[in-house]
Amino acid sequence: MTESEYKKSLRPHTRALRQLVTNLDFFLEDIGPINVFSISSRLKEYGSALRKSRLFGIPLQDLHDLAGIRIVVATSHEADVLARFFRREEVSKDLRIESEENLSREDGYRAKHIVVVMQPHYTRSMYPARIEVQLMTVMQHAFNFMSRAWVYKSGTQLSERWHSDFLKLASTLRKLDKLANTLHTEVMDSASTLSDAAVLTPMSYLRLVRAVFGEDVPLDDAVDSCRLMVDIGYRTNGAVRAFFEDGRVEALRLKFRTSTSRAAKAWRDAVEQMPKHTFWLMFGTRCEVTLGMLMEEDPCS
Repeated sequence: MTESEYKKSLRPHTRALRQLVTNLDFFLEDIGPINVFSISSRLKEYGSALRKSRLFGIPLQDLHDLAGIRIVVATSHEADVLARFFRREEVSKDLRIESEENLSREDGYRAKHIVVVMQPHYTRSMYPARIEVQLMTVMQHAFNFMSRAWVYKSGTQLSERWHSDFLKLASTLRKLDKLANTLHTEVMDSASTLSDAAVLTPMSYLRLVRAVFGEDVPLDDAVDSCRLMVDIGYRTNGAVRAFFEDGRVEALRLKFRTSTSRAAKAWRDAVEQMPKHTFWLMFGTRCEVTLGMLMEEDPCS
């Protein structure tokens, strides 16, 4: 493949990369404050792609990292929140996750790698586009940055003692990463992050559900629910707390148990088994409409 042909083949990747970064920006707006250090994207240069193709014996157009996004966050908790963005895009059928793995190599490199394949309708092309996403903490990024500069790119022969000390640096940064996670958890558990005036985040959503309903929610569900709450205008903890404590929604839940309408009977078993926070999201966000439908069909109302 010539350089001209290569640049032409990157067009679907270029479109997909730009669109994905734009959607990621909206995602970050929706989920409230999160400590993102940097987001960068790039398309692989022809020379670099050609060398890698020859090294691994893979056709140039089949390399998984022709397009790439690197996201650096404060802690692994936030990396998990960002990973949900890509899983949710897969649910929406805009992409397919080809692979997802937490890398921890002997040379000290650590990061979460997600390879996504964007569908042709997304790339406005006949061809899909593959993008490698690197998700890492600032501590991981610091080590990976130095490793790339000192080892991967330099080509310098270094002593065994140097490599041993470099691995000690990796181990130290790994310990600091764990400490940062512990400190971050304590911050998220502090009273101030659950104040009514604070902006809603996935972490505060988790705590609100536990405080009001006594229920635990998986992080991925909390991310999705947080985006829904923000989308309908509940941008603070106080707004979501008031919604969870809305007596009208509780009355609607009771109506499903007592109504003789067809809709109530059809949903009754599901509502009985449904966690409260799920009911609030499914029916509470359209409470008056649902209640009106049940009342209209219910001959006893």
